[in-house]
Amino acid sequence: MQNYLDKVSKLKSFFSKIKDAIILLGGDIGSAVLAKIAKDSLGDNVIAITINSPIVSPLRIYNASKLATQIKISHILVNLNELQIENFARNSKSNRCLLCVTYRYGMIKKIALEAGFSKIIDGSYIQGSIFEQKRNICIKEDISQPFIELGFNHDEVLKLHKFIGLKGPQHIPKCIANKIPYNTEITLDNIKYIRLIEAYLHKRYKVYADVHYNGESIILDVKATTSCDISKSEIINSITKTFRNANIKKIEWTLPSYTL
Repeated sequence: MQNYLDKVSKLKSFFSKIKDAIILLGGDIGSAVLAKIAKDSLGDNVIAITINSPIVSPLRIYNASKLATQIKISHILVNLNELQIENFARNSKSNRCLLCVTYRYGMIKKIALEAGFSKIIDGSYIQGSIFEQKRNICIKEDISQPFIELGFNHDEVLKLHKFIGLKGPQHIPKCIANKIPYNTEITLDNIKYIRLIEAYLHKRYKVYADVHYNGESIILDVKATTSCDISKSEIINSITKTFRNANIKKIEWTLPSYTL
């Protein structure tokens, strides 16, 4: 408990020592907590930026927008397109994420410099192994990751999230690129069907799911649902019929971890 309180004290101290900041608000609990603390500490000298791109789920944008309204922080959407990055669409395990993060943070750094902001803050925290490539890019671009630097894990960030009274999103979708198997080309068609099927599942069946798609087969990674009675066969048949042009030959299913 004391270790956690020490971390919180150091986090508050971090914000007391800076004059302005851009918070990278991704619709997740980590960036939401930092946005709230930054807003309380810096007032109007902080803005939140959310990346909008083909590989960002619309639900992520929606979550970020709701959080920004809740926190009452200025919020800007930055339109990017990772598919324009050379070799990104090849979807290689060795460099896909590296190419994406380098591109994104380089663009955000330019925006910060042009707008006169001295600090950019990323909301990543320790969960499992730290994404070392992302950490190295943040160090290179002078982007702060206070949760990682102070050793916050998921449970501690969640505890802080509840303490400061934020309402969390019901589902935080994965990056769409992560839903396309490595070495399967990332195309606008693949992205389109992932987006459409996820939206269809939520609108028609009140199901939150990450849809993994390789151009022929689908894995429905169901995260949560507001319904206690889900007919797997009905949903699978409905998807197959509704999205005939997606060339779906096989659909696998994982059960939801909880009911909302």
